[in-house]
Amino acid sequence: MEPPSHLTPVCETTRLADLVIAAKTVPQHATVEDVHDLFGKIRDNVVVVLAADQTYLGLVSRQSHAALLSSQYGFSLYRASPIVDHLAPNVLVLPAEATLAEAAEKAFVNELAPDLKNDAVVIDNDRKVCGIITAKDLVHYQWLLSRDQAKELETLRHKLQDRYRTIDSQNERSAKTSGLDIRFDNAILGIAITAPDGTIEAHNDRFQEITEVSPESTEHNFFDLFSDEQKKLLSETFRRLEDTRSARIEAVMELGPDLLREISGIAFFVGETGKIIVQIDDITKRRKFERQMASQEKNLLLNTLIDGVAYEINSKLSPVLGFAQIYSQAKEITDLPEIREAFTLISDCATESSETVERLLQLSKPPTFTKAVCDLCSLVEDTADFLRFQVREKGCNLIFQTPAAAPLLIEADRALLKQVMMNLIINAIHASEAIDDPTVTLEIDCDDEEAHISVSDSGCGISEENLKKIFEPFFTTKAPHGNGLGLSMCKSIMELHSGSLSAESELGNGTVMTLTLPLATQKKSI
Repeated sequence: MEPPSHLTPVCETTRLADLVIAAKTVPQHATVEDVHDLFGKIRDNVVVVLAADQTYLGLVSRQSHAALLSSQYGFSLYRASPIVDHLAPNVLVLPAEATLAEAAEKAFVNELAPDLKNDAVVIDNDRKVCGIITAKDLVHYQWLLSRDQAKELETLRHKLQDRYRTIDSQNERSAKTSGLDIRFDNAILGIAITAPDGTIEAHNDRFQEITEVSPESTEHNFFDLFSDEQKKLLSETFRRLEDTRSARIEAVMELGPDLLREISGIAFFVGETGKIIVQIDDITKRRKFERQMASQEKNLLLNTLIDGVAYEINSKLSPVLGFAQIYSQAKEITDLPEIREAFTLISDCATESSETVERLLQLSKPPTFTKAVCDLCSLVEDTADFLRFQVREKGCNLIFQTPAAAPLLIEADRALLKQVMMNLIINAIHASEAIDDPTVTLEIDCDDEEAHISVSDSGCGISEENLKKIFEPFFTTKAPHGNGLGLSMCKSIMELHSGSLSAESELGNGTVMTLTLPLATQKKSI
């Protein structure tokens, strides 16, 4: 993979000020309509908003702007509002004097990587905008640095090999004694000398740091650091080294129950001694970064696709819904029951389609919400009461159990939390349709810091394979009646509340969905 031709040659000390490209800007008093017109004239994906003194205020992305106007009346509602009220969240802002290595550390290794959805803005010490660096270019610059580091490691390998051969030619002692005398304590790679069966005869401090091999013990085998499957592959690789002379190594070390370490390196055979030199590096962080960027690119593509499709579908549904409602009320139609029912069906289908589009949009951007202190028991009881008709229609028994220490105060958006509860209760009712005397149980309990709400059903249950996928967008076990968006949206809403949603189920023995929410820290009025 070669970088695009427009990228500047870089090293770790390259300043961001030398890498920026010009940014399209608008003043803080610009309206949503002004930015909409600007996006229609340019190909850029972002626009930077500036104060009157050219100070950076925020960024508007093409995706978030399109999502803002994609609802049925979005353009009419927001066209005249100031653009500063609709800035993109979690924008990465970097100082112009920072080096590329510092920017990569901040953007990809630390906590900001999951939020890197837009191009990065580069500002000077006075918060004046120097320009932007696109998210794609940041990834390529990081790749360039990694490539250069790989070349340096390969050069070091050849130097180490020459050094070992020189020392061995001067000293014809036994292979083990020669190996013990070779210490590369200053090398940046972990280096070990092993026998063909993997027995470690000597290693440097970096190797000990990576593998956590105890320095007190003299009996170590390189293969024992890996799983049985990888141990078999490495053993076969070492066995063939006498013919191949060298081989790449990339594996995962299992250093403890919850400690996995990804390593990459090379092993090469020294014919004069019959020993194998292994040099490795810890690439756990690098692989984590690569996985985060792959996931980020996938999410960016999905968000762009969802926003575009939602906008197109909503624009086509609006006239369908409008005309269906108009004609269904016309006198000529109301006298014809079959035609009236047809128009009612058209209207219902258009409304349901619009709701599905709204769920799609909620996948690509967090729903807006306002937290307030409320009583969890009251909220759950109101939701169950709202669904009493569906419960009665399905012949389902609904059991509601609350703790003795009510009320139970939480900070939440009542409307969004009700949406989650309704979704879980309706799912539980549907899962119990095929059994006699179905029962759905709502149970609330708490500890010192958290409240727990469980929704249990006595239905068909979920297989272990499907249980791992139920929170993924578009996965459903209710096809063709489900769209697979409900539980994914519920999980997103719970994360917005600093809570969690989990599931336990066994095929044929029902399902338990558990919500966990932090208790309110202040006793405000409900």
